[in-house]
Amino acid sequence: MPSGEYDSDAVESKWQQQWLDDDTYAYPEAATDPNTTFAIDTPPPTVSGSLHWGHVYGSILQDIVARFERMQGNDVFYPFGYDDNGIASERLTESELGIRHQDFDRYEFQEQCRDVCADYEEEFTEKMQAMGTSIDWNNTYQTISPDVQRVSQLSFIDLYDQGREYRKKAPAIWCPECETAISQVETEDHEEESHFNDIAFELVESGSEPDSDAVADGTDEDYEYPTPTEPGDDIVISTTRPELIPACVSMFVHPDDDRNAHLVGGTAKVPVFGHEIPIYEDDRVDREKGTGVVMCCTFGDQTDIEWYQAHDLDLRVAIDESATMTDLAGDYEGMSTEEAREAIVEDIDDAGQLRDRWAIDHVVQVHERDDVPVEYRVTEQWYVDVLDKREEYLDAGREMEWFPEKMFTRYEHWIDGLEWDWCISRQRSSGIP
Repeated sequence: MPSGEYDSDAVESKWQQQWLDDDTYAYPEAATDPNTTFAIDTPPPTVSGSLHWGHVYGSILQDIVARFERMQGNDVFYPFGYDDNGIASERLTESELGIRHQDFDRYEFQEQCRDVCADYEEEFTEKMQAMGTSIDWNNTYQTISPDVQRVSQLSFIDLYDQGREYRKKAPAIWCPECETAISQVETEDHEEESHFNDIAFELVESGSEPDSDAVADGTDEDYEYPTPTEPGDDIVISTTRPELIPACVSMFVHPDDDRNAHLVGGTAKVPVFGHEIPIYEDDRVDREKGTGVVMCCTFGDQTDIEWYQAHDLDLRVAIDESATMTDLAGDYEGMSTEEAREAIVEDIDDAGQLRDRWAIDHVVQVHERDDVPVEYRVTEQWYVDVLDKREEYLDAGREMEWFPEKMFTRYEHWIDGLEWDWCISRQRSSGIP
């Protein structure tokens, strides 16, 4: 029997090294049948910082499965990878070195990324080996390696040949912190404090004569503001993003909104900025939100994009790639969106066109890498068709066995929530087709 105090550092490091030297967990060169090999796709941890307890938890679960399958006499392929090609590793490099990728030549910045990632990947290896997981360390890989890049390029060409890829200049989800387009799956919902602002636009001209009965009905206590009928009357809209007002291109009312139907075909004047905009009808207007009349700016959300495309609206760009106000914003040029938001509300109030303002908590979409609210910009990007395959993805999910079963529900909600094809191009130093 062993005697004396157990020295974990000495004993564990000895056997960990022994397992490496003996290729204890290496994938056998003479596998019975590669087609029946039990393969574990990790997937590789992103090189965005040090490993955390989530990696430990996931690796232990995978290791349990790998060991069980070996005990059943199966050949097990259990490699380890490092996902070091993309925004996460670039953000890590910028943070570690105190630099911005925009200040470097693309290949020069990539070299800096390689150096930073190499240190973290060495740490990954040491920690995973110290845990004693039964990984095959003869089969490690990096997503930046030439082999993986080649596979990615071949996959790109294959999808293009199948007609599953396309390049399009259109509104895309944009991260102003990373200054790149991103895909929908890289966004998260985030609750933040904000304000609802009731702002008065000026009616310039109605599209038709108002329905007197509908207007009379609109004077009851259900409506906070009177129905605009004459030139100069207020058309009140509610918004959480007054910084987009310089990018306002139209107003909309719902086709069933008899009270405001006469506005359709008319025009309104934008407060502070003074340009005139047309008024349309569209059944995507939420009559229960705000005053029932909404402004459309390029762009505040997905609905703005749909209106822009459906009604062939003008494009007004008031926010640039870094969430800074452009020359279209006039006196607010050079301000951040947050600064412009407060300054524009103050000036609208001074002009006597702020009707109400109150604090709210609401959910906005942010980039998962930095928690910065996303914008929507018209840029040329590459996309993979996915929306037309949603039912196939759900059918494939139903054929799988899920542990725990509730994870299929999460998968189902994710597929049902897809609104965009997969944007695969980036305005960064990595991940550009």
